[in-house]
Amino acid sequence: MACSSAVFSRLDHALTYSKFHVLSAATRDKGVAVCVAEGIAVAVLDGESIRGEEVSLAKALKMVRPAMPIILLEERERQTNIPDGVDAVVPVDDPTELLRKIEELLSGMGESRAAS
Repeated sequence: MACSSAVFSRLDHALTYSKFHVLSAATRDKGVAVCVAEGIAVAVLDGESIRGEEVSLAKALKMVRPAMPIILLEERERQTNIPDGVDAVVPVDDPTELLRKIEELLSGMGESRAAS
């Protein structure tokens, strides 16, 4: 998960409580490396922290893990289409919706409770 410390803290608590293992990376390159090394099932990206890089980061992640779902957290409602490589956009202040979307995307892959 790539996001600001306040967002990370709130979402980390909700995801960990729901039995998900949460990892974070400080940079785009480290995020891709973590996804490869740790076998991440779902990538959750904070749109505010990576503003302008969400498309390139999503594409980089899809290059190394094409089937991995990518969720983009947004503080405000997106006025445009979902960026290339992103599977879903979820409001950053809605951990319940994030958990629902993770479960939905993982169930479509035949996985459950393996998100990071």
